[in-house]
Amino acid sequence: MNHPFLTFEVGENGILPTRGTLDAAGLDLYAASGGYVLPGHRITVDLDIKSSFARGWVALIRDRSGLAAKNGIHVLAGVIDSDYRGEWLVVLLNTSKEGWHFSQGARVAQVVLTPCYVGTPAENFVYDGTTQRGAGGFGSTGS
Repeated sequence: MNHPFLTFEVGENGILPTRGTLDAAGLDLYAASGGYVLPGHRITVDLDIKSSFARGWVALIRDRSGLAAKNGIHVLAGVIDSDYRGEWLVVLLNTSKEGWHFSQGARVAQVVLTPCYVGTPAENFVYDGTTQRGAGGFGSTGS
């Protein structure tokens, strides 16, 4: 029997993540209860979901563009490893000068699943000459 790539256990107040459109990269994540974020503060929002997905993938919790643009609400942290089996939480930061209230079931973030390297790093660095970029830091490839 084939195991589905991504499965969720949804608690009593959880909502299964949904895709807003057929080609949307992210799945919307929903608050399990309402809350309020003071200006300049952060809170942790419970989603009341747990997951299982394939090794070699990572779930990245990201801002919802509308919340960021209209309300200054951003996601902090946001990496869920394939071997994590605990409750999903979202850390929200309010960068605006106004408090932000959200209701139970509000879309508070989105999750994007992407492949990730899960091998073991090695310490055998081999310098293979110069590159076009070289060792330039921030802004070294233009503005």
